[in-house]
Amino acid sequence: AKGGKWYLTWLSIGVITLVDELTSVFYAPAEAHRFIGSRAIFFIAFTSLLMRLLSSRMVEIAQILELHDIRGGGVYSFSYFVLGPVASFVAVASIMVDYILTACISTVSAVINGTAFVDLGAGTERVIVLAIIWGVAWLNIIGIRENARVTFGIFVAAAFVFVNLIALGILHIDPHSPHLMLASVTDVMHDFTQHSPSHFAWVVTTGVASCVLAYSGIESVIQTAGLVESWRDIAKAYWFLALTVGLVTPIVSALALSAPIDVAAHEGDLITHWATVVGNVPFGVMVGLFGSVILVMAVNTAYVASGELLERVAHRYRFAWLVAPNQRASLYRIHIVNGCMYTAIILLTRGSQAVLAEMYAIGLLASFVINIGCLLIYRYFQGTKEIRAYHTSRTATLA
Repeated sequence: AKGGKWYLTWLSIGVITLVDELTSVFYAPAEAHRFIGSRAIFFIAFTSLLMRLLSSRMVEIAQILELHDIRGGGVYSFSYFVLGPVASFVAVASIMVDYILTACISTVSAVINGTAFVDLGAGTERVIVLAIIWGVAWLNIIGIRENARVTFGIFVAAAFVFVNLIALGILHIDPHSPHLMLASVTDVMHDFTQHSPSHFAWVVTTGVASCVLAYSGIESVIQTAGLVESWRDIAKAYWFLALTVGLVTPIVSALALSAPIDVAAHEGDLITHWATVVGNVPFGVMVGLFGSVILVMAVNTAYVASGELLERVAHRYRFAWLVAPNQRASLYRIHIVNGCMYTAIILLTRGSQAVLAEMYAIGLLASFVINIGCLLIYRYFQGTKEIRAYHTSRTATLA
């Protein structure tokens, strides 16, 4: 509490994003492996470093928005500030694509991991997926939302599960795993040194694009800038994520992808199955059920975040009918619209995690490009005179 207001701490928004981002590990490594094979081990770690570079630009954007008294809104607020109202609709569309696909792929992955040890037909799985989507919509319509304390409890459980999972993975590592990890690095190095610059650019672009799913959710920190005291809390939250998810995801991915597992046969439940390999079936069941819980929380986050985004857009463009609340002060029309969109995507893709992953990766890349593009326009026109406290290299941002 300060100055008559309540603020979230850097740890609160860091933990909320961590739980959201950590869900990616249940589907991203297998999808990356489907695209680029064993090179995914290297590129998931490389993309983690790239996300750290990107997060420093997110901090810069948070500082710029705060200097102009714009609180929250992330990509939408920044694109509106730099490019104006028309172009900002593109940013809104990009973010909505991310939220829609976050909900869809998280729900599908939650069902696959939660029922990994139960033989369900495709039709039954789809029914459960739709039940989760509309169940979470109903909870939001009646006014129940996640809060930092509940999420912190989930974070403590996540820490316990993942520390044990990594410890078991290292203790029971397959003798061939280190060789596979090293081969992933040497294969990429060979691509870098033995081919033309255009091939080098192709390898990096394909590798990062295939692994960007592993860090979905990183942009949600800047979306919550209106809930913290200053942009410095955003900077601390990003460092917290770099030292947690930024390390856990590459380690878990490397151990799982180098294990003696048929990745293609376990594309949907790779981490759950790997838990049974390094531990036992009860441990695998616990990891699968825990994964389902945090994946369903990511669905809830998509509902809440998209509701806040569309509320901001509706007020700015006077779409009063969209934000008419019910008796519980819930934006029920937005939640119903979201539920319909999630359902449509699930039915169109037949609940295929592979198709959803491809769509989601494109949406994430588009969102990042809009953010970085707006930052470059601002920096090349304004320089550093407004942001002496924190600024990054324009050349590195362009690269």
